[in-house]
Amino acid sequence: MIYCLREDKFADDLHRITEYRRHGSKLFVFGAKPLLAAANVKGLECEGRIEVPVGSHIVPTYELGAVGTLWPWIGEFVAACTRRGKMPVMFQSFDVPGGRDRAKRYEVKSDHGSYAKWHAETPPPVKPGELGRAWLREIRHALAAIRRDEMADIREAGRRAAATRARGGQAWVIATGHATACLFGVPHDPGYFRKIESPAALTTNDFVLGVGYSSIFNEPEDRHFADSVRQAGASAAWIAARYRPERVRTLPGEVFIDAHWKAGDAVVEVPGYDIKILPPSGYLVSAIYFMINAEMTGQE
Repeated sequence: MIYCLREDKFADDLHRITEYRRHGSKLFVFGAKPLLAAANVKGLECEGRIEVPVGSHIVPTYELGAVGTLWPWIGEFVAACTRRGKMPVMFQSFDVPGGRDRAKRYEVKSDHGSYAKWHAETPPPVKPGELGRAWLREIRHALAAIRRDEMADIREAGRRAAATRARGGQAWVIATGHATACLFGVPHDPGYFRKIESPAALTTNDFVLGVGYSSIFNEPEDRHFADSVRQAGASAAWIAARYRPERVRTLPGEVFIDAHWKAGDAVVEVPGYDIKILPPSGYLVSAIYFMINAEMTGQE
C-alpha cells in the first residue's frame, strides 16, 4: 500500500497506518519532511519513507508535490517488477477508444480485487530510474509549453476572478479528475474559489473556472453546464486538453487554457508493453489551477 500523510489529519493517518499494518499490509509512506519526522517520533513503522518536496505557501504546494512524487514512484515500481520477471496490469484511459474494453479483458473474480494483478507476458527488464525520469521529463516539457503559450490567459483568468470578488461577486470552480479531488479546503488554500453544486446559484456578477479533462463541461453527461453558465451571464474560464476540438468550443469573451497533454493521457513507454503508462493530466490541470490562485494573490 502507498499512503500519503495529510497535513491536517496527521493523527488520523497514523492510526490508519497502524491498522493497515495490523492486518498485514506493507506500507510505503509519502510525506513532507516535517510530517515524516513527526511520524517517526510517533513510532511510524513502514517499509519505506518517501519525501514529498514542498515550496512556499502562497498557495498549496504539498498536494501537487505529492502527485509529482507518486507517479515517478509508480513508474519505478513497474520497472522493478519487470526486473523480477513480472508486469503489473496497467490501465489505459477510458477516454481512449477501446480503453474500457481493454480493462474488461483483465477482469477477474478474486478476494484480492476485481482485476488481474499480472500479465502472462513480461516486457524486457527496465533499468532503475528510466520510467520515473521519463514522466518528470514529459511534465517539464508540458509546463514549459504552458508557461510559453498559456500564461497570458492564466493571468487573465486570475484578473477576472479577483475583479469578480472585489465587486462582491462569487468566484466558483467546477473540477473533474482524481488529482483535483484534493485541491480544495486543504491547508494554505487561500479560499478564493468556492465549489459550485448547481448552475442555479450563478448570477451575472459571478465568475466560473472549469478545471476539466478533455472538455469544458458542455457534454450531455455534464448536463451542458457551460451553456448554463452562459445563460446566467457569468464570466468563465476553462482548463482542458485541446486534442478533441469539438469538446472545447468556447464563445467570444471566454478564456480557454490548454493543459498541454495529448490523447491517451499517458506519456511513458515501457519497452514491449502495448500502451504507454503514467498520466500527466491531473498534475497539469492542478498546476494551472494553483497558478491562477497565485496570480490572484497580487490583486486581492
